[in-house]
Amino acid sequence: MSLDISYQGLPITRQASGRFEDGGLFVASEAPMPVATGLLLALGEQTFSGKVRRVREGSGAGMLIVSADGKKFPRWLMSLHPETAAASSEIFEAEPPPPPPVVEAPPAPASVEPAVDAAPSAHTPDGDGDAAAGGADDEDDAKTASKPSDGKKPGGGKKSGKKPRKR
Repeated sequence: MSLDISYQGLPITRQASGRFEDGGLFVASEAPMPVATGLLLALGEQTFSGKVRRVREGSGAGMLIVSADGKKFPRWLMSLHPETAAASSEIFEAEPPPPPPVVEAPPAPASVEPAVDAAPSAHTPDGDGDAAAGGADDEDDAKTASKPSDGKKPGGGKKSGKKPRKR
């Protein structure tokens, strides 16, 4: 993996390699930037703001870059030099906790309500004379049946145009 380093939008080093040491990332460069210079490190689409902590000139020239805001390095920078990253693991952000396991809920049982027969109501005619309702209607029917027939229809023989109401 290679790293691109820029200063105020201007590229300083392209495809640089580095190693982790002394709490930072040492990047070899023939012309290192001065101490406390803010730099932008880019690896692919990911970027990180750093600053120069120490400069080495002459043979093996380069600069030690640390986080600009005092935070730890992002874990994606470990890919630059995995061997030295493992030895300097304390300078990297903590590994995010693994996502909780996905547990599928068991399928809900089909909601089938048992059929319930409604009890006949004393106020709702059921077509059979409310025999199941019992009570006063049964007594009225019994009285009518025991009366001698005078040839008239029950209800006094008056025609009101209305049907007699069942009770």
